[in-house]
Amino acid sequence: MTFTGWGAADGQCLRSEGLCEGLRPVAPRAPSAWTSGRFAGFDLAHDPALETRIVEARGISILCFGPICSARAPKLSRERYLAQLAQARSLSESAFHEELGWSCGRYVLLCAAGEGLHAYTDAAATRQVFHHAEAQMLASHVWLLGRNAPEAKRSQPMEHRGGYPGRALPVAGGYRLTPNTRLDLRSFAVECYWPQESLPRIDSAEAAARVGQLMKGALEHAARFRSPVVSATAGLDSRATAALCRDIPQVRFFTYYRGDHVDSDRPDRDFAQALQQETDRRIKLVDRASAQGMDPDFERILDRNTLALCQRKVVWLCHQKFADGPMLLHLRSNVAEIGREYYAKYRFELESPRDMARLYLHPNRTYKVDYLLKIIEMFKDFSTATGFFEATRMIDAKSLFYWEFRMSSWLGNALTESDIALEAASPYNCRKVIEAMLSVPREDRHAGSVQRRIVAAAWPALTRYPLNEAPF
Repeated sequence: MTFTGWGAADGQCLRSEGLCEGLRPVAPRAPSAWTSGRFAGFDLAHDPALETRIVEARGISILCFGPICSARAPKLSRERYLAQLAQARSLSESAFHEELGWSCGRYVLLCAAGEGLHAYTDAAATRQVFHHAEAQMLASHVWLLGRNAPEAKRSQPMEHRGGYPGRALPVAGGYRLTPNTRLDLRSFAVECYWPQESLPRIDSAEAAARVGQLMKGALEHAARFRSPVVSATAGLDSRATAALCRDIPQVRFFTYYRGDHVDSDRPDRDFAQALQQETDRRIKLVDRASAQGMDPDFERILDRNTLALCQRKVVWLCHQKFADGPMLLHLRSNVAEIGREYYAKYRFELESPRDMARLYLHPNRTYKVDYLLKIIEMFKDFSTATGFFEATRMIDAKSLFYWEFRMSSWLGNALTESDIALEAASPYNCRKVIEAMLSVPREDRHAGSVQRRIVAAAWPALTRYPLNEAPF
C-alpha cells in the first residue's frame, strides 16, 4: 500500500506530499524520505509526519493511519480506542463492525486477525484508498498507484465531473475503496459489511439528541488531544458544528474569504463577524487577497496529488496562515450533506446504473454516446462491487449514492488536496451520526431539521443570524 505525507521544499517544512501510507508484498516505490516497515507480511512506506499507530491486543493487530476517536467515549486516547477495537475484533467481526460504527475521524485502518487481513476506511471514506490487485497494493494517491502498477495497465485520463465515475481511476485495474465496504488484502476482493438491516424510523428531536451528543464527543476529543479549528460559514451544517463548540474554549474559528462575488463568501464573512460578537474568541479571516505568490514546488505537488483541483489558492493561503504543526485539525461539516437530500431536485427513482449516470453527469450538457456508455458501465461495476442495489432495500437510494459515491469521491479528493496545508476531519463523519440523520422522515432531512434543533438547543443566539441570506 502507498500513502503520502509531509516533505520539505526550499528548506521549509511543508506538508508537501499530502498524507499517505504504503503497503504491498514487495517494497513499494515511494519517496526516499519516507518511513518504511512491515505489517502482516506486507512492506509498508509512509511519510514520517503522518499519524501512524500499530496496536496489538488479544491476538489482533491493527494499523491505523490518520486521526480516529470514539464519538461516544471522547476521553479515550487514540491508542486506547484502537485497543478497544482490537478487543472487539477478538470477540467477532460483527462486534468489531459495531464498535467501528462509533468511530469518528479521517483514517485508514488495517486489521489482521488470524489469517485474515482487511482494509477499512472512515465512515465516508474521506481518507481515500486506491487499490490494485495485480500490483498487490494500496495507495493514498493515484500517482502512487500508477507509479507502482504494471506499465501495461496504465490508462489515459478521461473527462470527469469532480471525481471519476463509480470507483474507477485513470489507472486500469485500479479502484477506489468506497464507504461501507472493506478490502480483503489476501484476495483483493471488495466486501460490503454495512448495512445489515433497515434503519429504524425516528423523529427529528430524537435524531438531534443522538447526533448532537456524538458530534460533541468528537469535538471534545479533538479539543483534548489536538489543536482544532472550525471553519465557520453561513451554512446550516457548519452552524450546528459551531453551536456545539460553544462551551469548548479550545476550539478556534476561521472563515475563508475570496471576494463578495464568490460563492457564499460574503454571507460567510458576515456570519463570522456576528459569531465573534457572540463569543470572546477571535475569528480568523483567511482572505485570499493577502496570499503571496504560490511556491512552485507547492503548486507541483497540488497538480500531482489530486484528480480534480478544487480550491488550490485557498489551500496555499491556509498553508501560509496556519503554522500550528501536525496537531492542527481542521474540522469541516461537509459530511452532513449525506443526510440533507442533495439529489431531491432530480425527480426520478434511482434504480439502475443508468440512473446513477444521470445523477453524475451535468443535466444541461450533451455527451457522445460512447462516453455515456462508458460512464454507465463504470457505475455498473460500482453497483456490483458494493452491493449497492441490495443495500437500497434497507436505506434510501439517493442518500446512499451521495454517501458511497459523491461524498467519498468529491470530498475525499478535496481533503486530499488540502492535506498539503492542514489535516482535516468532520465531526459528522461517524456512521452512527449518519444513520441517525438518515432515520428521520424525508421532509425533515430536506429541511435540515436535525441541525436546526441542534443549533437551537446548543447555542440559541445563533438562530438569529441568516443561513446563506435566508432566515434561520
